[in-house]
Amino acid sequence: MTKKTLLADRWYGQHLDNDVVQVGDYFNSKYKCWMISLSNKFFVIRGILLTFAVRKFDVFVTTYGKDFIVFLILNSIFGSKGRQIVLLEFIHANPKSKFKKALWLLFAKDILGKCMNKTVAKIHVLTSYERKHYSIKFGIPIEKFIYIPWPLHGSKQDYTNVEKLVQEYCNDFNCKSGFVMTSGRSNVDWETIFKVADLINWPFLVVCNSDDLKKVNWLNKNGRVKVLSEIPVKLHDWLVKQAAVYILCIQESIISMGQVRLMKAIDCGTPIVANKVQSLSEYIQDGTNAIVVPLGDEFSFKKEIELLFEDSAFRNNLIQSAQTFEPNRTSKTYLSIVRNLVEELL
Repeated sequence: MTKKTLLADRWYGQHLDNDVVQVGDYFNSKYKCWMISLSNKFFVIRGILLTFAVRKFDVFVTTYGKDFIVFLILNSIFGSKGRQIVLLEFIHANPKSKFKKALWLLFAKDILGKCMNKTVAKIHVLTSYERKHYSIKFGIPIEKFIYIPWPLHGSKQDYTNVEKLVQEYCNDFNCKSGFVMTSGRSNVDWETIFKVADLINWPFLVVCNSDDLKKVNWLNKNGRVKVLSEIPVKLHDWLVKQAAVYILCIQESIISMGQVRLMKAIDCGTPIVANKVQSLSEYIQDGTNAIVVPLGDEFSFKKEIELLFEDSAFRNNLIQSAQTFEPNRTSKTYLSIVRNLVEELL
């Protein structure tokens, strides 16, 4: 029997079977440089190139994005019925405007849902409740969705040469003194965060993406907070490690969010104060790996932050319990489960 072939996209390709072919390597071997350059700039072109690339393989593992949507539609029309597709880390957010949201809801079920149901074998979600939510939203049998929780404990970071990044981005901020930090790329509750910043006396650092920078600067018009945007990942993680307290303050939403930020702070040994949201209910045990406060309650944030600054025993106990809580929920275990999922199809 001929062994099935596997193509993998994004970072998962580095952690699957030894015989896996990574999309980047395949593109470099089959496509001209100008085509690859265009695919990196335009998601439609990348989706088209993926459609042609996947024809040579039996199993394709990828994550969700705009290029995947293009690929999915094309593959549902022109693809082979025997091909298995595994979609990892499926997180689907609706557009913010009501008009775009209405159009997207029609597209999601009538087009995207039907294409996914036809071509995708397994869809991975990061919370158990998303299985039912996405099943209804896209009209896909719930059995296709598999819940694999994101790890609570990841790999240790390499901070070599981080001093150059600190000098470049943080020359006017004292990273060695006790400060409060928060960061995020999606669904951050910036209004509550800046209310918290106005209530406490310690230095406050915010790291945001370029999409949120205008709003963040408007909220920070008094200059109370040090704001950084689009900084290197290594620097971000180092800053989390230096922080005295990390705030995980996000908006309530049906989609999964906050798990990576939680893991980063735990790995860095930084105590966490988080607001109560559904997406973190399967990840946080209040008082064990984070302190949980009510949604949008800046005064509760203030109270818990002050306690962590003033009570060193409480602070150290929280750090230790967070790093020993559910010790088997590691990146290694997570990737092992993903590999087993893929190997079942192989």
